[in-house]
This record gives sequence, C-alpha cells and structure tokens, in this order.
Amino acid sequence: MIRAVRVKNFQSHKDSHLEFSPGLNVIVGKSDSGKSALIRAIVWVATNRPTGEAFRSRWGGRTEVEIVTDCSIIRRIRDKGVNEYQVNGRVFRAFGQGVPDEVREALNMDSSLNIQLQLDPPFLLSMTPGEAALYLSERLGLDLMNRLENRLRLLLRREEEKIGRLREEREEVQKAVKETEWTEEADRELNRILELKSSVGRTATRVQQLEDLIRKIQVLQEEIAGLERRLAFGDEVQTLLTQQEELQEEAERLRALEGAVARAEELSKELAEAEKILAFGEETEQLERETEEVQSLEEKAAGLERLMRRMRRVKREEREAEERVRRLQEEFNRLMPDICPLCGQEVRKCYC
Repeated sequence: MIRAVRVKNFQSHKDSHLEFSPGLNVIVGKSDSGKSALIRAIVWVATNRPTGEAFRSRWGGRTEVEIVTDCSIIRRIRDKGVNEYQVNGRVFRAFGQGVPDEVREALNMDSSLNIQLQLDPPFLLSMTPGEAALYLSERLGLDLMNRLENRLRLLLRREEEKIGRLREEREEVQKAVKETEWTEEADRELNRILELKSSVGRTATRVQQLEDLIRKIQVLQEEIAGLERRLAFGDEVQTLLTQQEELQEEAERLRALEGAVARAEELSKELAEAEKILAFGEETEQLERETEEVQSLEEKAAGLERLMRRMRRVKREEREAEERVRRLQEEFNRLMPDICPLCGQEVRKCYC
C-alpha cells in the first residue's frame, strides 16, 4: 500500500508532501490546484509515462517524485544529465522507455492496472467488446489459454514448415538416387575388371616361376660343360680307372639332368607362351584404363553411399517431426476447452 507521496518540481507542484491513511483516501481541492498532477506524478513513476520534458515545472530545478510503500521507497528523478529510478537507495539507469522490474515489484503495479484521470473516457465502456473481453481475460487469468493456443499454433506451423522442407529434401535425394541407377552396370564392370586383375596376377606369378627354372637350367648346363671338359683329358688309363666309379655316378646324374633338361624344354615352351602374353602391350594399356575407370566407379559408389546416408537421415528427421506434431496436437486438444469461458459458445465458433 502507498503510505506517502512527495512531489518536487512536477507541473504545478514545487514541493508537495502527502501522507495517506489506510483504506480509501480522497484528495480535495480547487480547480487547477494540482490534484490531477499528483495522479500524473504517481503514473509517471509506475509507467515511465509521459516521456520528454513537458511535465517538468517551468521554473526548472530537479524533478523528483518519491513514493513510500509498506516495504520500499521508490524515487523517480529527472534533471539535466540525470534520468534514473531509485529503490531503497539502489540506482537504475539506461532502462529506455520501460520500467525496471525491481520498481514494478516494489510498487506492486502491473501494466494492466487502470488509473482513471479527470478527462479520460469511462473505463471499459469506451472499449470495443473484444478489447473489454481481452482486458477481463487478462485480469482473471484467462488470457493464459489464448497465449497457449497461439503458442501451440505457432509450434504446429513451424513443425509443418519443417516437414515440408524435409519432404522437399527427400524428393531431391530420391531424384539424385534415380540419376545414379547406372551403378548396377558399373558394379558388373568393376567385378569383371577385378577378375582381369586377378588373372594378370596369376600370370605374373607363373612367369616368375618360369624364370627361376631357366636359371636352374643354366646352372645345370654349366655343370655338364665342366664334365665334358673333364672327360676330354682322360689319356691316363689309371686316372680313368680311378674315375670310373665317379663317371658311373656322373652318368646317373646325367640321366637325372636329361630329365631336368626335358623339363626345362617344357618350361621353355611355357615361357614362350608367357612372353606372348606379355607381348600384348595394348591389352595392358586397356587394363590400365579399366583400372582408372574402376577408381572412378569407386568414387561414384562412395558418393552414392553418402546420398543414401543423407536420405536415411532425412527420413529419420521426418518421422521425428511428425511425432512432435502429433504430441503437440494431443497437447492442444487436451488443454483447449470445448466451451469459451467468456461467451459460452463452442471454441470453434467463438469470435472473442
């Protein structure tokens, strides 16, 4: 409750101080004695209206209005370079055209409080039916339902817009997937190229084996030549006799070598065939080109995989959005009454 008001340099008041009694108070005075100015001073503190300098006294000086309540002392001060509120000595500046929350709490006056001045039109009667209904709804707390309804409609509209965007994105992804239907043919081509690469690897291994056999044959040929040179110098009978047994052993080795030579000749034929295979340089170039195509197809396959992941993500977000819309619709149906508390009609037919 307001217990006292002090007004300095506000309109016709140079320094006025009023103390109020508990309950109803009446201010009585002659015309132009400053009764309405006192009310304007209280409104100035409570609403920060009017703005500007017109309300300040013509003789100048520091304009100050002090309101004393049961628990607080609130001051509104305006002077050259000074524009502030004070609540129990605490200073508030840079509040624009609003009122600091601490001042509202100390005064216990919200923006819906009606202060009727002398020349104001009759309260509520001058309002349209819709404005009066809105004011009463706010005072009775019924505006919460309107705010809730507007909030739910806003959330519903946002979710519907998001679903629309997700559907458009899904259509774009599906279109991109259709444009990549060539990947099945590319997979078959890739498998064929991989088989060719495997065949080339097996051929290279066989060529290496043939080269190893050729080197072994060359070593055996050198040993045979050495044996032939040793046989050419057999003039001494004793030496031949002593070496007879060795020659027999060498004969056995020669027979074994003949078998190896026969095997070497077969390997030589296989080597010739391998050399024919290696002679196909054009086929090798074709293989290199196909290898490059394989790499390109692998990159395209990776791009397709990214598109598929993106499509799955879009579908998941679409399901989540639809679930949120369903929950919001259920919440709206649960909170929205069937009958308007103001006009008594069904909410869907209400125009309040």
